[in-house]
Amino acid sequence: MQDIAKAARTSVGSVYNEFASKEAILGALAGHHLDRVLQRMVEAGGDADPESGLRAMFHARTDAFLELRECSAHGREMVGGFCLATREAYEAFARSERALLDQQLRRITPDAPSFAAAAVQSATAAFAPPLCYEDDPERLRERLDAVLSILLAGLRP
Repeated sequence: MQDIAKAARTSVGSVYNEFASKEAILGALAGHHLDRVLQRMVEAGGDADPESGLRAMFHARTDAFLELRECSAHGREMVGGFCLATREAYEAFARSERALLDQQLRRITPDAPSFAAAAVQSATAAFAPPLCYEDDPERLRERLDAVLSILLAGLRP
């Protein structure tokens, strides 16, 4: 708590006035980090062609998660379901990510983008916390490219 208060340039009491518990603080921090991951995905997808956009989105997502692992001693716990509040933050992220994928995949599979979004999200789960933290970053990116190639080949009409 003292570290959080110090980083926020406030007192521990002020932190507790803002948040009901330590778990609530963890949930807010996780939500903040996950919002940044989602924003990077949005920016990466941009106006590129649908397949390149999807690849860029997942590379941005993977890079953001790997950077989170490196940003602090507890970065990986922030989004790895450490407690109920962080699990809830990750579930909210997953819903937003699915909506983003649905939008992107609508351009590739207009007949069933929601089904495709759910399938792509499931197939890429190994490239999100906590599993993405168990592999070498370069090997992880290579595997991501291979999985995305298979997925995109299956999504093409």
